[in-house]
Amino acid sequence: MGEALRNGTATPDDVEGALARSKAVDIDPATLRNVLRVSSDDGPHAEAIEAIVRRIPNGWARWLSVDAGWYSLVIATHARLAQRDLGYVVHQIKEKYETLRYYYYWPGSDDLAPDLSTRWMPSSGAERVSAITCERCGQSGHYTEPSITG
Repeated sequence: MGEALRNGTATPDDVEGALARSKAVDIDPATLRNVLRVSSDDGPHAEAIEAIVRRIPNGWARWLSVDAGWYSLVIATHARLAQRDLGYVVHQIKEKYETLRYYYYWPGSDDLAPDLSTRWMPSSGAERVSAITCERCGQSGHYTEPSITG
């Protein structure tokens, strides 16, 4: 089917049949979302990354959406937050606008609602450092404006 789609020979019946087969696969989205995903490429950071990902509650995607170059930033942010409250909850860790976003929640905090979908706080310190740290290799650098040539 993939080849037929690539070379333009797939008929409407081919596409409809493939779609019907994919709909027949029994995958529960909630189960898929709650599966713990830790990469085998995490190397020396694997244990720490897994501990952090386990703080993400059911119902939220339980994985990191950053490359290994930022793992040390993620681990340092976790250590700083855990010093304040060992029970803090991770909401999401991802790259957004070319910086690290580490969203977390303080359980029992008066200023935040317990419903994670309504309130969260990004870790601004990690965000600032990530702006000058390569997400792939972890080397420091500096931000440069992209050049546009005509």
